[in-house]
Amino acid sequence: MLHFHFNVSEGQAVILYDETITDAKTPMGGTGKGLFINALKQLRQVTKIDGKNFLEENRFKWENITPSTQIVWIDDVKKDFQFSTLHSNLTDGWTIERKFLNSFSIEPKFSPKTVICSNSIIKGGGTTNLRRQVIFEFSDYYSRKIKNGNKPIEEEHGGIFFAEDWCQSEWDSFYTFMFNAAKFYLEKGLVQADSINFELNTFRQNTNEDFADWCINEKFDTSEKYDTKEKFKEFLQIYYGDTHNFSQRTFSKWLGEFANFKKWEKVLVKSNGNSFFKFNNKSD
Repeated sequence: MLHFHFNVSEGQAVILYDETITDAKTPMGGTGKGLFINALKQLRQVTKIDGKNFLEENRFKWENITPSTQIVWIDDVKKDFQFSTLHSNLTDGWTIERKFLNSFSIEPKFSPKTVICSNSIIKGGGTTNLRRQVIFEFSDYYSRKIKNGNKPIEEEHGGIFFAEDWCQSEWDSFYTFMFNAAKFYLEKGLVQADSINFELNTFRQNTNEDFADWCINEKFDTSEKYDTKEKFKEFLQIYYGDTHNFSQRTFSKWLGEFANFKKWEKVLVKSNGNSFFKFNNKSD
């Protein structure tokens, strides 16, 4: 994010998620993703795009971007945000259409970097999407300390980051940290962070909390096959009882999501008129 070099072969966006295990209905936030962007703002020209009101079909969706924009920050995107909207921008540059003004283009070598903040996992996996995403997960170190309106950052650090009362030594320490980060990148290249809960959160948000917990507790064995109808009944009895509108088709589809989470392959087996499923471990 700090340097201005553009590598056409990479064409990646940085995505900031919360590390905390969650599902689509209970996104957390408050982990410091905004503070991360605020740090970049001290050194780069950042243009913010409101992710909540972002419409892919809106031709003027990028109109706030200027030729001097160095980082495009898409903040708090909706869970149905289509990452594919960014594909051409990340590799071929940007075309900016503006209301009542002439459009302009930014060629790839001068293109701004892109960073996305989201409290829920962006839909649309697949190789094409994932290879364009650099994912970092933020812990709940500060948010879990919030109680009765207290301010954990101020309490821990004795003030607010980048405030007017920051002394010169604070700014010197900050700039040193940022410049060392840029130096590390130039020496080592892009070092991917180890995944913490990204895969599990993706699974939970593509299904639901009950189903995810049930699958994990089942401890499925890749050497066994399972009767689809019987397992469906077991799941319903535990979580939904007799009154439900949960279909076996959805159940079967979500088993595929579980297989993706485990990096397994789900296989359907027919035997004596009954339907079974099993999982194959791709690494075997």
